[in-house]
Amino acid sequence: MARTDDELDTLVRQLPAPEMSADTREAMLAALMEQVDADLDRLAAGVRPLGGGVVGPGDRNRRRRRRRLVAMAAGAALVVAGAGTAVATLALQRAGVRDVAHCFPFVTSNFDQPGLGPDVTVSGDDTAHQALQLCAAEWTSGALVSTPPYAGTPGPTPVPAPPLVACVLPSGAVGVFPGPPQTCADLGLPASAG
Repeated sequence: MARTDDELDTLVRQLPAPEMSADTREAMLAALMEQVDADLDRLAAGVRPLGGGVVGPGDRNRRRRRRRLVAMAAGAALVVAGAGTAVATLALQRAGVRDVAHCFPFVTSNFDQPGLGPDVTVSGDDTAHQALQLCAAEWTSGALVSTPPYAGTPGPTPVPAPPLVACVLPSGAVGVFPGPPQTCADLGLPASAG
C-alpha cells in the first residue's frame, strides 16, 4: 500500500526531541513507514470487506487494527525521540574531576593506560578550555608525539598541534584527544562542557 500523506512525518516533527540530521530522520521515517505499510498490506490481504457500503464486523476489525498500527507507529516515534534525547544528554557534560586532565597522543578507547600521554594539572572554572590549551602546549613543544613512545623531546622549534577535542572520561576527568569534534561521540564519550 503506497502512502500519499505525511501523517507520521508530521507527528515525529511535533515530538519534543533534539534536532537530528535530515539523512537520519529520513532513514528512520522510511523504515517506520515501510513497516506500517507492510503491516497494513498484510492485514488488508486477510480481511474481506462487506460490499454495498454496509459496515460490518470486518470493517470494525480493520479500523481497530489500523488504530493499533497508528498507536504502534506513534510509540515507535516516541522511542526515536527518546533515543535522540539520550544522545543529546550524552553529547555534552561537565567533568567531575576538575584538577587534572589527560593528553592522549592518538584516539583510543584505552582510557586508563597511563603510558599514553601526560597528565596535566588544571586550575580554574573551565577545565576543558585549560586542558585543551595545556595539551596543545605539550604537542607544540614536541613533548607529546603520536608515535611510540609518545613522549618526545621538547625542542626550540614549535610543532603545530593537531586539532584537539576535550571529552569526559569514565573516570570523570577530561581527556584531550587529537581529532575532529565528533571524536568524543565516536568513542562513546560526552564532550566536556567546561
